[in-house]
Amino acid sequence: MLMRQVPVFRTSTTLLFSKGLELPREVKQKEQEVWGEFLETQLRIIQSNLIIARARESVNRPADEISRKLVRVWAEQAWKAAFVYIRVESLDPVFAADFANAMAEQYLDFKAEERMDTSQAPWSA
Repeated sequence: MLMRQVPVFRTSTTLLFSKGLELPREVKQKEQEVWGEFLETQLRIIQSNLIIARARESVNRPADEISRKLVRVWAEQAWKAAFVYIRVESLDPVFAADFANAMAEQYLDFKAEERMDTSQAPWSA
């Protein structure tokens, strides 16, 4: 049975989320709640169909090859840390690494586009 089992390779890439400037002590408790919600939201964005689709496009391989090699994609937060791991399981170790990196790149591109859209939004008084 072991001889027929197809090996599945797992890889990950890591993103670090920073909080920026330190907040006053009075705001710390509320800030922790907001930070947790922020990280949960980012995990959902990373695992979204949009980011996965963009990663599929960016690895520049035929769709049938991607479907054949890609087993599973997910993101998770490191316990009590501001690190998020993008994990990929694939039948091909090189493809797994390429796809994990593509997921991270597409997430960062999405966030950059989001910031540009926000900064270019019309200001109203």
